[in-house]
Amino acid sequence: MTGSTHIASTGGNESAYFDSRYFQDNIDDGLATQQRDTGITVDWWFFDRKNSQIDPIYDEGAYGGGLRWRGPFTMPVVQASRQEGVRRDQEVGFYTVDTATLVMSYRQALDSGLIAAPDVTNQHLKDRFVWDGRVWSPDSIQVSGLLGQGGTRATVIVRATQVKPDEMLNDPDFQRYAETSLQDEDPVDLQDFGV
Repeated sequence: MTGSTHIASTGGNESAYFDSRYFQDNIDDGLATQQRDTGITVDWWFFDRKNSQIDPIYDEGAYGGGLRWRGPFTMPVVQASRQEGVRRDQEVGFYTVDTATLVMSYRQALDSGLIAAPDVTNQHLKDRFVWDGRVWSPDSIQVSGLLGQGGTRATVIVRATQVKPDEMLNDPDFQRYAETSLQDEDPVDLQDFGV
């Protein structure tokens, strides 16, 4: 018997064989049901290196052209969570950056183009996605839940950092998010609170 095949008793004299493909199909079906019933979607933008104008020194969008993305593409997500950033004292004042974690089905990530091949890494770390009214940049994309010797995959975990409005000023595809976010970050008028 191979490492990826298991014999399960069906209660009688007959036995049923289950291999990693069987488990993968059931996991995919379960994740798809979970996503359909309680999951959410994010708007994913694929980085477009060909049409981007990158500053040769700072590796960011050059003035007048900027970085470009293709999208948005609706991507199903089983789970999404946001961690509020830790306040860091800097010379220019306090600065916080939130982080987000997405969990998605490996099969859905493969079908959407986020995962082209299991062995290709870092190909989407310049992508962006919009969720919860914020723009996020992936820090890591991890294939998780390997089943059996064949390496059948179950989920993909994306960890990301919030992109602040001032970081999108030279990015034409995200101008509306930068302008909206800048308006949201106006100082609070303390007189509204009786101070």
